[in-house]
Amino acid sequence: MRHSPNYTIDTQDYYLTLNNPNKQYDNSNITLKVILYLSSILNEDGLNNNTHIIKTSDIKTDLNISNLTLFNASLDYISSLTFNYKLDKLNRWCYVDNIITTYTHNKGYYKIVFSDDFIILLNRTKQFYQIPKALLKSDIRYYRHSIFIANYILLHQRRNMRQEREKNRHTITIKKLLANCPLLPLYEDLDKEQRQVTRTILKPFENNLNYACKLLGKQWAYIDTEPTTYLDFLKAKITIS
Repeated sequence: MRHSPNYTIDTQDYYLTLNNPNKQYDNSNITLKVILYLSSILNEDGLNNNTHIIKTSDIKTDLNISNLTLFNASLDYISSLTFNYKLDKLNRWCYVDNIITTYTHNKGYYKIVFSDDFIILLNRTKQFYQIPKALLKSDIRYYRHSIFIANYILLHQRRNMRQEREKNRHTITIKKLLANCPLLPLYEDLDKEQRQVTRTILKPFENNLNYACKLLGKQWAYIDTEPTTYLDFLKAKITIS
């Protein structure tokens, strides 16, 4: 997700790869908000309809997005995606042309038509789920990584709901969370002479993790002592309760 136009979303044994030829449309944190929002709408309806009307006022209220140009750009981006998904453990894949077939922006509302294949995917793999409304309203202007962190926490806890995985449900590695924060700079890309890891990676990560947990009504803590070096930070695990 960091250095590739291919986005991968995984849950348990299923994988969805999103292939995007129009990277210029992407505003990653807003786009993730929008696709989670749209998937929530489909799930709320029980995946019974592929056409939905969304009021522009709902976009401003539900997503905390006042600039509809940004919403339009995200829809353009999502409309440009094709996707592959893993059918089973035998590594068989299915290729699908699009997520959104068409969308129109009329006065006061959007009409969005989703592809039947995307509806089938949601029903088959349960890739998406109901997103807490507080998370969709998150202030990504100041906490631009929070939507990614919160979404991964939800995915992690959801995939570990089975009794045999329960012990892992509330434990997450920092390394895995960082891998799901595409807007955080990579350590390797920082200036070698003056990396300022605390200012550029550690502090923003912790601030956004605090905010994400607040939105989810959760608390987090390091399992062992708080790391003092970047290497220790990468090896650390946290509990989410």
